[in-house]
Amino acid sequence: MEIADLQVINRCVITIIPRKPFFDWVNSLDAGDPLTPENFPERTAYLVNDADDMEAAVKKHYSLIFENQLNGMWTDPKDWPKERSFKVFKEWFAWEIGLLVFDLEKGAVRKG
Repeated sequence: MEIADLQVINRCVITIIPRKPFFDWVNSLDAGDPLTPENFPERTAYLVNDADDMEAAVKKHYSLIFENQLNGMWTDPKDWPKERSFKVFKEWFAWEIGLLVFDLEKGAVRKG
């Protein structure tokens, strides 16, 4: 593949980075080895439409992102924090924005 072959996807990417309150919550539920940012470097990426104000895009989708992040660690919603406002989301997660998403593969993008 060459630079001329790169295809831009009509989305931006939001990469979610868990913060200390997220790890504190996970560790309060699981007696295993404590998770920390150092031993849990995973990041989750979400594709969104291009927007002039990416914080507004995060705010639009934060509730679903928040619940998906919780569900990825603990599937019983009764143990999830009751307060899941945007303010709490910003305390629990940082995010990075990628404005250009390039598809390096030749096959079709598959959903599901």
